[in-house]
Amino acid sequence: MIVKSPIINYNGQLVKQDNRLSFYNRGFQFGDGIFETLIAENGKVSHLDLHLKRLKNAAEVCRLSIPKIDVEKEVQLVMEANELTSARVKLIVWRVNSDIPGYGSTTQESEYVVFVKPMTGDRVTYITKSEASHSVFLHPSNTSPFKTLSSLPYTLAAIEKKERKLDELFLLDKQMNVAECSSSNLFWVKQDKLFTPPLATGCINGVMRQVIIKNFQVQEQRATLSELEGIQAVFCTNVARLSIFEKFKTDRLDTDHPALSNIKQLWVP
Repeated sequence: MIVKSPIINYNGQLVKQDNRLSFYNRGFQFGDGIFETLIAENGKVSHLDLHLKRLKNAAEVCRLSIPKIDVEKEVQLVMEANELTSARVKLIVWRVNSDIPGYGSTTQESEYVVFVKPMTGDRVTYITKSEASHSVFLHPSNTSPFKTLSSLPYTLAAIEKKERKLDELFLLDKQMNVAECSSSNLFWVKQDKLFTPPLATGCINGVMRQVIIKNFQVQEQRATLSELEGIQAVFCTNVARLSIFEKFKTDRLDTDHPALSNIKQLWVP
């Protein structure tokens, strides 16, 4: 059987995915780049303005120039080339190579790639087995709110989650406060109030985190796992899905809490 190679958008050109980047690529060598994960359906990218704002802010911090492109048009081109009407999209931007060896660079110029994968799985899922990470602790920095190619903490968290046969991991900061989950932002309900950790814990400034904070009454609060005793509901969010916890430690949680009903509609209208 002949397997059709997926098509990617590389600097505005549609090419087969089996085209190889140089081993000298700075994104590959140093993690010198940033990315956004987007959800596109029927030609529209969800919350595109928030993605572009975060990408712009990340580029300023990382001293990168963003290519002047119509992101939605570029996404649509690669989706059509792959015959997809809905997709999980990755936009990656990295610094071009310079003549200076090692970490140094004389340029802010960048290249980019857009690639897509079919949407799979449910947009709302449920979590039964969760624990705190033993190996990954987050540290706030000027780049921690953004998605950078230096994603080793989240890679290690995903590996630990699989090794421990868990559905989800809580990632803590150096003061042992909850910061986020292994690939998503964390929220909890206590005394019918909605809370999320502040960015000062080192968590990503997630797009859906921003959407929820804008549209619902949310308090940003530092809390250790022990201080979460008595919570009514817990969930974590990214653009692809909403994950609702059925249990916290040994306590059953309310997966139908009123605070969740409107939030669910952000993923399943």
